[in-house]
This record gives sequence, structure tokens and C-alpha cells, in this order.
Amino acid sequence: SYYGIRNPVMLKDLLQLLCDKISTPVSDKLVAKDLKIDIKTAQFYLQYLQDVFLIYPLYREGRSHKKVKGFSPKYYINDTGLLRLYSKTVREGHLAENAVFIELSRKARQERSEICYRITEEGEEIDFVDGDRTYDIKMGELPVDYREDVIYVVKKINKNHLAKQIKIENLLLDKLYN
Repeated sequence: SYYGIRNPVMLKDLLQLLCDKISTPVSDKLVAKDLKIDIKTAQFYLQYLQDVFLIYPLYREGRSHKKVKGFSPKYYINDTGLLRLYSKTVREGHLAENAVFIELSRKARQERSEICYRITEEGEEIDFVDGDRTYDIKMGELPVDYREDVIYVVKKINKNHLAKQIKIENLLLDKLYN
């Protein structure tokens, strides 16, 4: 193989680690420490998963409102089925945030723009920033099926791409009452 993957079990372990860290910045050092490998190996396997389009990094926005690769990125999984399969504890908020990332990144590619995440001066995180558009994903605790929720959220994003904040529980309430 072109990449010479010698340890597919470690690759699976890395994917499991990333699935459990959705919405959290992940450094090469963290991967190396958690998987008990050296940093170069961690970087190699992270790059491999990006090159085969299984994961996508989301970088933090810097002071100039451009993405900064100096901060640890958050990684999102291209296939929500893999995310469900490899997560030790499936969290609806992570699944929804991952699905929204996939949709926003698709739109950003079409518009030739870039998305990133932002940390405000108050230390609050805004999940996704695309130019002057910001998207903050918050999950409410509603007894509604996850797949339906994400499909509705993605349709709502497609319909109203200028939303300033997406609160999934509000969208679900809109869906239930409209």
C-alpha cells in the first residue's frame, strides 16, 4: 500500500479515540499519549485518515478572523455511521454537531469559503464560523429520535443558511409545533 499501514489495530484505536473526542480539540501529543505511540506516528496516522477522507480537521479562528493551524484542531468524522459504531458512549450532541459540520463544510466548499471554530473573549466556544455567519450547536434533552433531529437540522440549515445560532432543541420544538 502507498501508506504502508503496518498496524491497522492502532488505526482503529485512533478512530475510536477521535469518535469520543468530537467537539473537543485534539493534539498530536494527546493522540500519542493516549495510544502510547510517538508523535510522528500519531501525525502520520492522523494525516492518513484525512487523506482517505475519514476525518476532517476544524481549526480555531485567530485574531485576524482566519483559521489558525497553531491551535489543536477538532476532528469530525465523515461518516456518522462510523461515529456511532466507534464511539464508546454515543452522545446525541456529538452526533448532531458532527452532522451539522458535514453539511456546513459541504456548503463552504461550494462557496469556496472556510469554516472554523471560535473562542470568544469570555472563553465561550462558538462551534462553527463561516465569515460573518456563526453556528452554535446546543442539544436539549428531548425524547425525539436522533436521525429525525439531524435530518431536520440539516434541512433547516439548507433553508436558512444565515442563522446566527442553531439551538437544536428550539428547532425540534419548531418541528413539533409547526
